[in-house]
Amino acid sequence: QWKKRWAGFSLVEIVIAIAVIGIMSAASVPLIKSTLDKSKNSRAKSELEEVRNAAVSFYGDTFQLPGAKACSGTGVPGYMNTDKAAVTAGTATASGTLDDLDDHFNTNCNGKAAGSNYTDSSLGGAWRGPYMEANRLDPWQESYILIKGAYNSTSPGIAMSTGTDLKLDTKTDGTATDLGTGDVGLLVKLQ
Repeated sequence: QWKKRWAGFSLVEIVIAIAVIGIMSAASVPLIKSTLDKSKNSRAKSELEEVRNAAVSFYGDTFQLPGAKACSGTGVPGYMNTDKAAVTAGTATASGTLDDLDDHFNTNCNGKAAGSNYTDSSLGGAWRGPYMEANRLDPWQESYILIKGAYNSTSPGIAMSTGTDLKLDTKTDGTATDLGTGDVGLLVKLQ
């Protein structure tokens, strides 16, 4: 009787318990990943509010949209992020055509190109930045992007992130009617 009271688990019982724990763990991984993705999307949307607010403040001060002038000399006005190499081209513009968002919001073009400074007496506006924290990265450690007039040409622009796939899926040529798959973004309206 003493032997029965102190008998341990059999090998079969231990294997079954480990198998059940493994199955439960494997089943919870997609749920955890989905929850983390939702959390990152929410954080990105919240931080995109800052980019949108910076664009509105910028316009209120300078009477120009950010991206109205190319600051880098190589960038295309209107398509900007905070790290030119970060955006992987999907169906959109290649990364080599980006202008640095920080040049517009944090350094007033840093005097890089003649006439690129946003303080323009003819318009009566003046750059009064910085408008947001420099070198902002989204939850996936990629740059936030501001695309002037890219969203179906009905608004001044869209502030966005490439999202989980790290690829810019939204068209940047003004023909988009919706965000591309996986992209996270907010319209920038000046009214």
